[in-house]
Amino acid sequence: MTTSSTIIATIVLVFISLVVGRFLSAKRADRMCKLFELDADCFKLVGSDLGGSKNPLKLIEDGLIGVPDAVFRCIREERFVVGEAKSRRYRGYITPYERFQLTLYLGMAAKRFNMPVAGRLRYGCGTVVQINSDSATYQTLLDLLPRYRSLVREIGLA
Repeated sequence: MTTSSTIIATIVLVFISLVVGRFLSAKRADRMCKLFELDADCFKLVGSDLGGSKNPLKLIEDGLIGVPDAVFRCIREERFVVGEAKSRRYRGYITPYERFQLTLYLGMAAKRFNMPVAGRLRYGCGTVVQINSDSATYQTLLDLLPRYRSLVREIGLA
């Protein structure tokens, strides 16, 4: 094989790899939208921490760090959706932990993106529940952080 044919073969292989990679990425984004009952034509997957994904979106705001399971941006309007998957079956209620976890993610995402946000909890049984952003609860949780950190130090967990 000549040098020019080797170069052409390499370019063709790189091109095929890029096309296949984009195709698989688009299919993954479509599956993530379906998982959280979002229209793949209206939402773009920004980051995901599910299923060994290599593109998690880390939120760092107000002294907190969080990595939601999925973050989507609406293509048609300025808003985001934060998705969190739970393995348990939905039993007709959202636990306080689940609500507070998603409330913190929503508050952090709202500050980071400076846009409206909503959340979706997806349960192992397939049920998806929407949670709207609640800035008052977010602020209350932030106000509790110093006390929480003090208790963690006091009982020796830090």
